[in-house]
Amino acid sequence: MDNTRLIIGHRVKACHPRQNYRHHTVSHTGSVILSLPHRPARQSRQISEQPTQSPISHSWSVILVTKKVEHTYLTTSPKQSILISDITIITVKTKMKHSILDIRKTILNSQIYVFSSRDLSSLLELSPRLTLYYLQKGIKDHLFLRLKNGLYTLATDPARIEEIANRLYAPSYLSFEFALSHYNLIPETIYSVTSATTKATREYEVNGTAYTYTTIPPVAYTGYIPLTQDYRSYLIADPEKAVVDYLYLLALGRRGHYERLDVSKLDHTKITQYLSLFKRPSLYKLFQEFKESNVNSIIY
Repeated sequence: MDNTRLIIGHRVKACHPRQNYRHHTVSHTGSVILSLPHRPARQSRQISEQPTQSPISHSWSVILVTKKVEHTYLTTSPKQSILISDITIITVKTKMKHSILDIRKTILNSQIYVFSSRDLSSLLELSPRLTLYYLQKGIKDHLFLRLKNGLYTLATDPARIEEIANRLYAPSYLSFEFALSHYNLIPETIYSVTSATTKATREYEVNGTAYTYTTIPPVAYTGYIPLTQDYRSYLIADPEKAVVDYLYLLALGRRGHYERLDVSKLDHTKITQYLSLFKRPSLYKLFQEFKESNVNSIIY
């Protein structure tokens, strides 16, 4: 529940400019509503003639309307007061159309776990102004978690890090060390969610998790597949493409050398096809080194 007070209109009388007055407002019952210290009348601010409106009034349903008339006086002496305005105030008791539980249920039913303001506007059928209000209220009430400006997830039912990675910076797909670890091709622990993109290299940190995006040539932006886990879908490089993407950065000197990278069980023909997209002969040499390393590790 909330109360929205709307000033419908008022009437103001002139006051003597050289006298100090005590300004107070009384209702029709005579009780004091507002009392201000002595000050010159010329410093008093006039009440706006425009009706004040709630910025979200059209998102609320009216359940009760009451009316009251208030009178404002200036006291010039203990026995003398001057009526300077009559104000008619309408109090509107209202109720929000969308509750927190309703919003959460709608988002979960839509299966859009990472959403923009436009997504929320479409789901709840709201105007942009109302959408902004619900986003601000949702963050304040710990319903939403802001991932970055204009992108959100449910704080109560957060998206998977893989889903966040795909939406945080697009176009992109999971690759490099994160994908290699996902397919158990390297034993090392990974502390960053790594993705390939055709846009500029970028880094984000969201809720304590680092997300890194590294540029690859547009012609090589392929070899990723949709993967579904726990009814959540995201894009990730297939095992062979994850290896080739990693070799590309290794050739550029932008990645460390994972000596225990295991490529022995992968499709080497498919890897060779992906290598040709980058048009860098050094990648073939690196791939051959890893193949020989895997063979040696099996022998010894």
